[in-house]
Amino acid sequence: MEQEVLKRIVAALKCSQCSASFAPEKVSFLGSKEDVWYFMVDCSGCGNREMVAALVQHAAEPQQCTDLTESEAGRLVHAVKSDDLIDMHRYLKDFSGDFKSLFTGM
Repeated sequence: MEQEVLKRIVAALKCSQCSASFAPEKVSFLGSKEDVWYFMVDCSGCGNREMVAALVQHAAEPQQCTDLTESEAGRLVHAVKSDDLIDMHRYLKDFSGDFKSLFTGM
């Protein structure tokens, strides 16, 4: 799958001799070593043959961005229990005030 995606990307390149685009079927995967993948491309326009080396790096896992310290984050993150939901439901069922005043007291 990755080879096919990269072949299409390489096919979008232009020939250094005649500036023609490479056809995907004219792109051959030669192999890879670590993060470098090698392709051979044949130009349909002028017959020029070129080798392409592509640096392929996999994206790192996204990390959460926060300005909280570890201790602050630890205090805020906890599992919500079913009793918490029931208590909130009961409270909101009879709540007749406005939320703005409710949360400004925090």
